[in-house]
Amino acid sequence: MKLTEHPSVRRYFERKNASRTIESAKPLDSAWVRQVVLDAGADDAGLASIDNPVLAPYREEVLTIFPETKTCISVICRMNPENVRSPFRQQYELEYHEMYAEVNHVARRAAARFAQEGIRALDCTSSYPMNMETFPNMGMWYIHHKPIAVAAGRGMMGLHHLVVHERFGPMMALSSILLDREVTEYGKPLDYDPCCKCMLCVTSCPVGAIKADGDINAMACYVHSYRDRYGGFVDWIENIVSSRTAPEYRRKHSDAETVLMWQSLSVGTSYKCTNCMAVCPGGDDNIGRYAEDQERYREEIARKLTDRKETIYVVKGSDAEAHVMKRFPHKTIKYVHSCTRPTSAATFLQNLPLVFEREQSKGLSAVFHFSFTGAETCQGTVTIRDKKITVGDGLSGTPDVRVRADTETWIRILRGEKNFMAALLTRRVRVQGPKNLLKAFVRCFPA
Repeated sequence: MKLTEHPSVRRYFERKNASRTIESAKPLDSAWVRQVVLDAGADDAGLASIDNPVLAPYREEVLTIFPETKTCISVICRMNPENVRSPFRQQYELEYHEMYAEVNHVARRAAARFAQEGIRALDCTSSYPMNMETFPNMGMWYIHHKPIAVAAGRGMMGLHHLVVHERFGPMMALSSILLDREVTEYGKPLDYDPCCKCMLCVTSCPVGAIKADGDINAMACYVHSYRDRYGGFVDWIENIVSSRTAPEYRRKHSDAETVLMWQSLSVGTSYKCTNCMAVCPGGDDNIGRYAEDQERYREEIARKLTDRKETIYVVKGSDAEAHVMKRFPHKTIKYVHSCTRPTSAATFLQNLPLVFEREQSKGLSAVFHFSFTGAETCQGTVTIRDKKITVGDGLSGTPDVRVRADTETWIRILRGEKNFMAALLTRRVRVQGPKNLLKAFVRCFPA
């Protein structure tokens, strides 16, 4: 049988030529595309071109997962505000578990409808990354739903680094669909910022991760809020295997922590904190209570969250530790490991800005050259000045400190598997420059 005579092939060309199949050469009607997503159950949807400048930093990742991408659809499902604002874990976690599952189902239903019309569409998970072979590097995430929502004109990034929708505020679950077709009209950026700069997210963050100047300490948030996920789970497992007896394990973890980890594994992972979303009055649906009486809003919503007694997880010597001690002395501090151990010299350099503690760098102004040899060869320039860090490829400028290291040795030192002084004595690591600058560098990265 010739291929053209195969029943499946014949039916394919019949479908292709049928009037119901949308012409592949023409851009899709934007209104129709949005309506497909809304009919699938979304509360809102926006369209962005893959060539939108907002998506430029993420374009390569998007095209890696779906090279045919022409259009990114932001899929939005609104959360129940009262559940999000509740200080009781079972209430806000219920909302997160249900809504992230729901937005995934919505995206899948919409993608299936596009497929029925002969349009290639990829729906992208909104919850957990599956690309764990790159853990703990940011490569776990291929699709970044927040910038897609911003590029599609569905909101603006607030101080808390959550997208603030013009109506729903930050209280929404996001997903994305990638299409292989262009559309007739793309969303336009909002002409105003729905974030009203009330600073409630700044003052309510238990670890001080959110800064008034727009900066964010991602590691502080990661260590505490994601304690039952990712690095926190790794730390928990290592505490189990390193405990010789049950009493020794219980000195590391309370019964409540152990049961909560079981619950996260069996029912759904828990957030330790969602204050930033809970206190935000952004969006038309939320602004009323705050606009009517700001003090009452703070008392009824923000203070209930900040006054509650709870355990805050921090890395010893971090900015988060200092923040809790100063701002929330009624909360209990527990020291943990971040488990953000790099797997290569390249990812060590790449992740430095993510684990940088700016308050620990106060007074430090220096340039560091790193040269790695052996199994992996790479170079990088790290500049710390005015409590800011920049990391560049290659060696540039005049360094204050030079570090030359065998890559495998350096990674083992960072993972706590090899002694730094022993590496210096065996010349597997060589350092040129003032020792006090190297010590100051180390203090900037307690994680």
